[in-house]
Amino acid sequence: MSQNEFSKKVLGTAFGVAFRRTFTGIPFSKEVFAKLKVLMPDWNQEKLDTELVKPLIPYFEARYLMTDKVLREVGETNGIRQVAEIAAGLSMRGALYVAGNLGRGYLEIDQKEMIDLKWNILQSLIGEIGQGGLTLSAGDGLDMETLRKALSYLNPKDRIAVINEGFMVYLGHKGEKMEKQKYADNVMEILTSHGGAGFRNNVWITPDIAIKGAIDYPGRRAVEKQWHASVGRDLSENFFDTEDAARNLYESRGFVVERRSLNEVRSEMKSPEILGLSEDIVQGVIGKSPLFVMRAA
Repeated sequence: MSQNEFSKKVLGTAFGVAFRRTFTGIPFSKEVFAKLKVLMPDWNQEKLDTELVKPLIPYFEARYLMTDKVLREVGETNGIRQVAEIAAGLSMRGALYVAGNLGRGYLEIDQKEMIDLKWNILQSLIGEIGQGGLTLSAGDGLDMETLRKALSYLNPKDRIAVINEGFMVYLGHKGEKMEKQKYADNVMEILTSHGGAGFRNNVWITPDIAIKGAIDYPGRRAVEKQWHASVGRDLSENFFDTEDAARNLYESRGFVVERRSLNEVRSEMKSPEILGLSEDIVQGVIGKSPLFVMRAA
């Protein structure tokens, strides 16, 4: 399978995530999915039910909320007012970040097909949340040339946060597949080329630290097998053996790594109550799952 074919299959996973978000407190999830169902009528109820996987939904909610929490913090402590999100998918984070906030900028970089779909959805919601300083641009996290082109929409003199949520699990890091390393180097270039002498205030925020055994719930193996089949590739080797292995990789690329816990937003989560999930189930998917906040050393 070519990389382009694989990318198209990965694009399809965003629809399942958008459906799962409707069972959370993530803003505008229901509105986005209602529009998506009109635009993607082949996603029938049977297919949606297959995508549900109730025990996994708290993880998707927690990673979104925790990414938002850290983004707010660095805005206050580091003076960051512009964001580049790689592979943003169907999240409305960018539109909400700039809504009513003059001087903020948010750049979403994604596959062209996703950008076109996202813009179609945004058109129906702009009256409610506005557009402001939101820009959508086609690009590839592994292709620095396309990233530089997209980043021309932001101000290189200002500090920046880079975000990705759900992207790096599709990147390898062993043998010939050094995609995580390549992506980390690209993010480092973004951080060090913004904010002038204050570039060390720039941050990379990501919950995409997939670790073997960190997420567990009833039926996990069958779900993962189906997930791998849907993208046509076994993704198990893309997971780190340990959290220390993940930290070591990013430190070797020149980052200072701060670990945060998804449990920091446990009290804000709505999905466990909506779905009637036990705390054991919730902790099985978020208790050992870290979010990394990284800066140039």
